[in-house]
Amino acid sequence: MKAGELEGVRQLAPDVADSVLPRFIVPPKKERNDAEPLLIEMVEMPDISVALAAHWRDRPALIDATYILDEYGRDRLAAWLPNMFQRAWAAGVIAVPIAQLSDLGSAEIQAFRASIPGQSPLKFAVCVSSDELVGAELRTTLLNILLSLGLNPADCAVVADFASAELSDPMIAAPIISGALETLQEIGAWRHIIFQGTHYPEVNPAKDGTVEIWPRNEWLAWREAVRFDPTTADYMIFGDYAADCAKMAFGGGGAPAIRHIRYTTPGAWRVQRAVKAGKDGQRMHGVYKAIVDSGDFAGEGFSSADTFIANGAKNPTAGPGNSTTWRQLNTTHHITQVVSDIAKVRGISIKKAPASEETQLGLLV
Repeated sequence: MKAGELEGVRQLAPDVADSVLPRFIVPPKKERNDAEPLLIEMVEMPDISVALAAHWRDRPALIDATYILDEYGRDRLAAWLPNMFQRAWAAGVIAVPIAQLSDLGSAEIQAFRASIPGQSPLKFAVCVSSDELVGAELRTTLLNILLSLGLNPADCAVVADFASAELSDPMIAAPIISGALETLQEIGAWRHIIFQGTHYPEVNPAKDGTVEIWPRNEWLAWREAVRFDPTTADYMIFGDYAADCAKMAFGGGGAPAIRHIRYTTPGAWRVQRAVKAGKDGQRMHGVYKAIVDSGDFAGEGFSSADTFIANGAKNPTAGPGNSTTWRQLNTTHHITQVVSDIAKVRGISIKKAPASEETQLGLLV
């Protein structure tokens, strides 16, 4: 729930936004910026309603409270978690709780049950790590959790989280992804089965003034898994971590932002980094121009982010933006590119896609 990411999803074209189910992670207190508060601090809980209502109103979103459970207290979870969701619903946010499998023990389950939205067809999501997917007790554990929540698989999404999985070779990962789908299908008729993973590096791979082309192996693996089993694309939703890695490095602020753009292409990220010295306007003009002059640019009408980049490339005196702007550009372009990629795999036109929820939920970020 960083400012640039929220603005990035707000600026998605409506037909693209209709195809997305975002997973917003509520950050711990040390990550929150008191000078520019996105989350209003209540006495006993963070208030996510204002930020989400301004950026993602009337659309479903998974809300991940994993990183604040201990901060606000697991022993008093029932006192604050349901209230946080109720405030979001009252503000017009279709907030659906998502929880790690390990966070759904007897101490937490009733609080999550009280946080289930009554009106949404999708009521809950369970996140299962790639290691947990091969556990002998997975079936029993999942079904017992659903029983305690008073839900059926048809009410829920299950996320196969490959955040820590090795994705350096898409050809090796593809059958593993297909196997995860098969395992989860055997457990129940879930409303959605979602693959989520990323191969984006934890350290910026580009040097000053250069570009690095980094493969989107999580996408290449999922696409190969679809070919491995043609029915996979219909039942298993693709998800990644937007234009970022999966590592949540909270509290690492203070260092100057790296002047660069993570520009998603159909098969890779083009990580275009500015020269080391100079004014931001000059440095980012060079970044925008290099992207537009490359064969990777999708066109200025592709998304609002591409329009900004094209304008920045044409006009050396245009405002360069700031770190929030660059994160927003990365997010808006990335999601638009991925939705376009999925539409091609499924043989559908995004702009002509019907607006029913069943066909909307094609991407998790």
